[in-house]
Amino acid sequence: MVIVPGSQLHQLPEGLDSTEFAAIVGNLLDNAFEASLRTQEGDNTIELFLSDEGDEVVIEVADQGCGVPEALREK
Repeated sequence: MVIVPGSQLHQLPEGLDSTEFAAIVGNLLDNAFEASLRTQEGDNTIELFLSDEGDEVVIEVADQGCGVPEALREK
């Protein structure tokens, strides 16, 4: 796993405690690890980017898995 340079998080948004935030990030990383395990070839690197931009927190997790099926993308 790679934490993308420039990632930063000064504080959590109001109404979100550290346990909830850890659960959100943990679930996203779990999904990425599962997708990477199903990928037989290529790069299995998972990238995590965190940023607090104004009142919002940006969480980006990137993997090299097969992706989300088109039918589920809008849900």
